[in-house]
Amino acid sequence: MLTDDSSKSNYTIYLESNGDGSGERFESINLYTISPDMTIHAILRSEGSSEVTTENPMVNWSLNGSFADLNINNGGRSATLHTYNVGSGSIVLTYEGKTFTYEVNVAIPPAPEAKSDSVYTAVDTLVSIPVLDNDLFDPVNGPINVLSVTNGTNGNAVLNGSSIDYTPNSGFYGSDTFTYTIENNKGGQDTATVTVNVVTAFTWTGNGSDSNWDNGDNWCGVIADGACPGGAAPNSSQLARFDNICGANCDVDINTDIDVAGVYMTSDYTGTITQQSGVSITTRGSHWRQYGGTFVGSDGVINHLKFRLYDGQFTSTSGTMSLSGTVSNGDAYTYEDAFVIQSGTFIHNNGTIEMAWDSPYNSSGSRNNGNIGGLYVDTATDFYNLVINVDDTQVDGGYGQANVVVSTTDTVTVTNQLIVHDGSLSGSGTIYLSGDYVINCADSTLSGQRCASGGSARVIMLGKTGASQPITTQGEGRAPHLYIDSGSSEVAVVGTDLNAQKFTLNSGNFIAPSGNFRLSGWVHGANATDNRNGFYIVGGSYTHNSGTVTLAWHSSYSSASSYNQGKTGGINAQAALTLNNLVIDVDDISDSGGYNQARIWIQGPNVPVLEGDLTVDDGALLEGSLNVMGDLTFNCVDLVQTAQNCAGGGTTNIQLMGTSGQTITQNNEALFPGSLMTVNNPVGVSLLTNVTFQGTGHHLEVVDGVFDLGAFNFSNIDNVTITSPGSVNENTGDMTWLGTCTATGGASCPTN
Repeated sequence: MLTDDSSKSNYTIYLESNGDGSGERFESINLYTISPDMTIHAILRSEGSSEVTTENPMVNWSLNGSFADLNINNGGRSATLHTYNVGSGSIVLTYEGKTFTYEVNVAIPPAPEAKSDSVYTAVDTLVSIPVLDNDLFDPVNGPINVLSVTNGTNGNAVLNGSSIDYTPNSGFYGSDTFTYTIENNKGGQDTATVTVNVVTAFTWTGNGSDSNWDNGDNWCGVIADGACPGGAAPNSSQLARFDNICGANCDVDINTDIDVAGVYMTSDYTGTITQQSGVSITTRGSHWRQYGGTFVGSDGVINHLKFRLYDGQFTSTSGTMSLSGTVSNGDAYTYEDAFVIQSGTFIHNNGTIEMAWDSPYNSSGSRNNGNIGGLYVDTATDFYNLVINVDDTQVDGGYGQANVVVSTTDTVTVTNQLIVHDGSLSGSGTIYLSGDYVINCADSTLSGQRCASGGSARVIMLGKTGASQPITTQGEGRAPHLYIDSGSSEVAVVGTDLNAQKFTLNSGNFIAPSGNFRLSGWVHGANATDNRNGFYIVGGSYTHNSGTVTLAWHSSYSSASSYNQGKTGGINAQAALTLNNLVIDVDDISDSGGYNQARIWIQGPNVPVLEGDLTVDDGALLEGSLNVMGDLTFNCVDLVQTAQNCAGGGTTNIQLMGTSGQTITQNNEALFPGSLMTVNNPVGVSLLTNVTFQGTGHHLEVVDGVFDLGAFNFSNIDNVTITSPGSVNENTGDMTWLGTCTATGGASCPTN
């Protein structure tokens, strides 16, 4: 301020921090309610000059406002300001008749400002975070310190001086957070969040300038000092990982062919990975594992060793997604669940899923019975094309020992084509088929290297609307359990022959092959009980197409009581069943307890009708009845009953009810089944060999037509009943019975 002294008219009074003029000069004063007392000095300076007078003048002080006290010191040369309230006002100085006013403001002191932090660390690796480095505070209120720390959900945070040490839980990957609170010397506090990205190299960060897979800046590189700068896209020895650390940059474009150890998408990954057109994807030993996020396929080839969809959405390629690779050294145990859909959504995109693992399986059993792949599905899933092409490359024990285990707890439907080139569908699961069924055998026979070999899984054929649903066969290629449930539509075999492990007709019209419909395969252990329904007619219509049904299961029974007493297979006719020819050729390959323990059970309320011949080459017929309109033949290739291949008799009743002449042939020591054989053919029945009933309880009934022995003998009958118009003509042969012969209605008994 200017004074009234003319000699000092060019001088001004300033407020400064030191009495000698060496301190800070104040234009205004800003304090906080908690600020310490402040002493200010009046300094006389030349106007526009930095020259300091020798005097620290005595001035008059006054304070306007109710926010502080002003105490005058040293006769007015200085004053002390003590704040006690929020407010604003002024200090007025008077000197030599002139006044000068300084603004004074008192406010609540600002709290410190804690800033959020984000760091990277490797799995199972502690990271020290200097959280205070980016926090803001007012020096007036003193320095700040970390007051408290919370733990993360997936790790522990511990205060270590001015830093915080974070240790992730063992094995944890992904983003975790914790909070910390800072405080200054005046009690001001603030809280911030620390994000810790627990990663491995080749975790997607999305920090690049685009979303392209081959942009190295999008991938975590070397993890050091809490940072993970861009590196390079993963290669065939590295796992590509996708989790929540990518924040808002999680979408990925696979813009180039990729070949990686595996792809891992965590449950907290929310991005979309898109396969560009024409781009191929290959994953190796670390597989494709998806717990979240979305994958959108295009038209390029996808190759996996294993595929597992636990959640999220996977849209396959419209081309081929192949599951392939060589399974060796006992790894079959880990490959039974090689294709898994546990939850989430699988969209087939009109593409093909091909299971094409291979393995040099051997007969030692060390390879988990050849289960080199698996289809495990726990949620309703549709496939467009499903191709099975698993190859046992070693002849030891036979080639056909490569299996795909089918395990389904929900509906799996193939809508276009199910093609089996090689291998079997084992397990207890079911595949529903609304498209075509192709069963191939490039090597023609089941003993060759490349042939569909059946299995225990079910393939349920649902039929086609307005069209016949075809089964196309090649050579001896075998279906597993073939189950027809086509409603009002038709399922037809395209080709001469069909081979299957089991057959069930539940609904629809089944057109059998014109050649041989063969039911075959091993029956092991407790499965023997189930296989009494090996040929099961529940409903629908069976059209035999003038073909032959051959029941040719086989097993190894150690005694008559083991494996449910040799229930190797059976016909269960819960609905009407008419066949053409029926051949029984079930084989017990073990001589422990005798070879002849393989048996076919005839069950159900409906008696099967054979419009053609009944031939028994091996095995016994138990229970029920068969109505035969063609010839009877009982063979014993090994000549004697104690040998492996021989008709084994049984308890099934046989009725000969043809409309043209019928014949009976019993070769070598083949056994004739049944407690009752009935001749009910008006045209007549003739013997072509000697016929002998073995044991007791075998009866003969002739109710229509002439039973002509010709030159052969019929012996060891218990009781004979002849009812007119039936008759017996011994010719040069001889009929003998052990019990009685009863003739009624004018009929007569032959000479015993």
